[in-house]
Amino acid sequence: MAFWPCGKINASTPLDYTILPINETLGYIVQFLAPQLNQEKSLRAKDVALPIFWGLIVLLGVVGNLLVIIVILKGRQLRSTTNAFILNLSISDFLFIVCTVPFTLVIQLDQTWIFGDVWCKVMHYSTYVSCLLSIYTMVVMSIDRYLAIVYPLSSVRYRRVRYAGMVVGAMWPIMLVSMIPVLLSAKVEGTDACDLWYFVIPASKNCLLFNSDEFVIVFFAVAYALPLFAIVVMYALMLKRVWTRVGLGVMNDTSRNKSKRKVTRMIVVIVAVFGLCWLPLQVYLLAQMVDRTVGAQEWQRYILYTANALAYSNSSVNPLIYAFFSVQFRRSFMQVFPCCFRSRTNKVTPRPLARVPERHSGAENPDNSGTHVTDLDTEVFSCCSGKPTFQHNVIDFGEGTVAGGATRHSVLKRGSSLDTPV
Repeated sequence: MAFWPCGKINASTPLDYTILPINETLGYIVQFLAPQLNQEKSLRAKDVALPIFWGLIVLLGVVGNLLVIIVILKGRQLRSTTNAFILNLSISDFLFIVCTVPFTLVIQLDQTWIFGDVWCKVMHYSTYVSCLLSIYTMVVMSIDRYLAIVYPLSSVRYRRVRYAGMVVGAMWPIMLVSMIPVLLSAKVEGTDACDLWYFVIPASKNCLLFNSDEFVIVFFAVAYALPLFAIVVMYALMLKRVWTRVGLGVMNDTSRNKSKRKVTRMIVVIVAVFGLCWLPLQVYLLAQMVDRTVGAQEWQRYILYTANALAYSNSSVNPLIYAFFSVQFRRSFMQVFPCCFRSRTNKVTPRPLARVPERHSGAENPDNSGTHVTDLDTEVFSCCSGKPTFQHNVIDFGEGTVAGGATRHSVLKRGSSLDTPV
């Protein structure tokens, strides 16, 4: 007597266990129950490690990208075309983490999809939309850097915040419309839980997308290979022009050129991190297309877990890159959240040069007088539990002794390190 598959039986329908041969019942015990018991010990480490790791990704990604979004929206000194694109990149990274990471964690722990068909479609759709928004925002940023470095004068009228907003506004509907096939094709497949005598065969459901070779190839080309190729070409042309100018002596070390190079380095690092983080997952998907048995073994699934984690962590490290490369971002963080950071604000007020009368003791040379500019470099230290305190430094441009008893050149002028928005 043949035994019917559990997936074809409604879980609410009672079974007549008297008609089941004992050997087939024992076969089901061996097939479903024994592997689960054998995997309990091996899954314990994963059940502890995965929530911790994914929790760190969610914490860094959500908090970091929210901070970047708030700082750019509130900081007037950050109003530039580059920061407009960084704002869009942070929004897409934030959506990617919120809409993808929690579901991925549940799938890896529970080995089944429990959120229904609607959320299956929403997860896949939001994942692909935010991923494409991120990579093509980087493409636009590379074009913006190319114009800023190669055509610094003629591109000024095009490199404005208003035009950057128009580009970003056009990217969203294009990505939303182009990913509608993903929304329509995503679905849940598998079997419900089945109550079989003295144990329950667990549900086995997967949130699937059309897994055709054509889709894997198109996704690899459109979402990874072609955009990265375009970015590499842009930066190669940019570096060629920079080296040519350096050889001709055209480029100098003005603060604006230094700022441009610093912003360019930051974007290069962002793109390089994106390429490295997503490469293992893309290679795994291509290998699975070539060999359908890839992913069947336990160690291969751990490779997939690692590749997924590395790809998704890319959305969490971008805010750390901004904070590391941009002094302006760090200062803006401090200004927007003064109760959580120690902030320093340099205010230079133009004042007319004035001769400051100096007091000398009998042993000092009375002719050591000079012209001094007394200006205040104010440092504000804010704290949640106390009032702001101020420290004033006197800037001395002349010779001799500054009023107040300090010796000459005891206080040096500190140059501003603010990044000029470009």
